[in-house]
Amino acid sequence: MCVTCLVTSALMFFTPSVSDVPSSAGNQVALAQETQAAITQLVKNLPNSSEISVLRDGLEVLQVKLAKAKNDVEAQAILDTELDVLNKRINADPNSWKINEALEEILIIDDNDQLIKSLKLPTSKTKNLQPVPKSQGMNWGWLR
Repeated sequence: MCVTCLVTSALMFFTPSVSDVPSSAGNQVALAQETQAAITQLVKNLPNSSEISVLRDGLEVLQVKLAKAKNDVEAQAILDTELDVLNKRINADPNSWKINEALEEILIIDDNDQLIKSLKLPTSKTKNLQPVPKSQGMNWGWLR
């Protein structure tokens, strides 16, 4: 899977629900705030190794630039640009396979995982797979 796809999926996985994001005046920078919160959680879940430093550094730069966004349009432009730059940096890095592996480990759910069982999310073993309704306040992003 491409790095941008993995990073985007991971950010969506950690994106808080709208009710969890602090409200600002008119909340014109909701995208920036949600993404900054997701980046914080993603960085916390990354392995603490030097091979992942390119991703960690790129996410921190993205977080700083998003803090300067004045609206969602500007935040989206920052996301598009910085994710493209990060993708190129990671693909040029000799440890890109480790970065991909780390992101995939965050995104892939094991059906036997105790957390998943406790959340009662559908698994591949469930006969009637139903999406989790948004009304339950959970935003899980893209999972395989």
